[in-house]
Amino acid sequence: MHFPFRIFFGLVLLHIAWLTPVFAEDPVLLRVGDEAITLSEFKEIYSRNNDDTNRADPEHVEEYLELYIDYRLKVKEAKSQGLDTLPGFRRELNGYRDQLAREFMAEHEVTDQLVREAWERSLYDIRASHILLRLPEDASPEDTLEVYTRIMDSYSEIRDGADFSELAGEVSEDPSARDTEAAVNQPARRENAGDLGFFTVFDMIYPFESAAYNTPPGEVSKPVRTDFGYHLVKVTDRLPAMGEARVAHIMLMAPPDMEEEEVAEKEQQIFDIYRQLQEGADFPQMAAEVSEDRQTSENGGEMAPFISSRMVPEFIEAIHHLDEAGEITPPVRSDFGWHIIKLIDRSPHPSFEEAEEEIRARIARNDRSRILQKQPEDMHEAFPEFARIMQEYHDGILLFEVTEKEVWTEAITDTLGLEVFFDQNRSQYRENELDSVRGMVIADYQQYLEKKWIKQLRDKYNVWVNRELLKTINFE
Repeated sequence: MHFPFRIFFGLVLLHIAWLTPVFAEDPVLLRVGDEAITLSEFKEIYSRNNDDTNRADPEHVEEYLELYIDYRLKVKEAKSQGLDTLPGFRRELNGYRDQLAREFMAEHEVTDQLVREAWERSLYDIRASHILLRLPEDASPEDTLEVYTRIMDSYSEIRDGADFSELAGEVSEDPSARDTEAAVNQPARRENAGDLGFFTVFDMIYPFESAAYNTPPGEVSKPVRTDFGYHLVKVTDRLPAMGEARVAHIMLMAPPDMEEEEVAEKEQQIFDIYRQLQEGADFPQMAAEVSEDRQTSENGGEMAPFISSRMVPEFIEAIHHLDEAGEITPPVRSDFGWHIIKLIDRSPHPSFEEAEEEIRARIARNDRSRILQKQPEDMHEAFPEFARIMQEYHDGILLFEVTEKEVWTEAITDTLGLEVFFDQNRSQYRENELDSVRGMVIADYQQYLEKKWIKQLRDKYNVWVNRELLKTINFE
């Protein structure tokens, strides 16, 4: 496991750990402000950070206790200054949590659960619509509350009978929910009213995927938070997984901005073509002669293989009704026009054993571990070691930040204080000019400032130690 410098500073230099179990009838050894540390907690911390505890003498235990008190005081001061609420701190901690969660998932049974879940979801293709209200991942509590209130208002409207599609067109901040006029190099696009088409496992980010798979068709999920903001997810269909399909099609173009009379003509033409096919006309020849999809017409209408999320939903619904190679659909209307689809081949769904290795590899690259770390009770409750290490990360970052602020930066920027310190301790240095020994003086000045700061912290926060209980500690 790799520990960044900030964490290394907290874990190695001070040898501190936290969040160890609290046992029943466990006496309190130490109080730092309003924090209580029990005898068993301290023994666990000491044992984990000292190799030969069998030879631990009272003097060494006392020295370690003082270091530990200083550590807890600094972390407590960092919290008092609100350093644990800053966006930069939260981002850094979330980054460590993401990395750690991935490592735990790779080593523990949660990975097996996710693999099984992913495979079971892969048995189905979901069609869903959504309403999105955008919110940055690191939004302030005030902004989060404002967006959450608005998404809950929309959720209430839907529960009271509002039409989901109409509401998506009105309030969703996904641009595809509304009509787009034709522009240079961009055809007109009809609003999708939040319709995302079909998708399957790994096509969407994990919280959105979970909402879709956990919501019955025809129903709307409660608000779901993702990196993009808050969503309401309406599941409109759930079909057995199509897998990868190879099809050919004959298409007559009829885009959304086509005049109604032309659309009617195209409709009449496509049904006439369908009639000829039913009467025995050759599909590849008809495709070559009449299909307006120039990319496929010369190849008998054959398209590149695709999965459900890579094709318009009308195709997926139509293919669902084709069982045998060579079968064709009645005319199907999409935003592109009219189609007649012929099934060439469809890959069978792999068994769990066949799919397991690939699913594990995809989970390792997927956002599932990051989502788990946003729901810390999942990982913390399942893995106490995860909780302990995350607390070490948390406190280690705070220790670095507050020490940098109160000691390291101060020693470098307080030039007047540095000069006074040098004058008072000039005899300890071989050179009489500060510039000649500045690095050494700054290091000594940092030590001086730290001792002074620790004394201030001990005056600010009440520290109580049960000395009689401390004498009873043994590690045999």
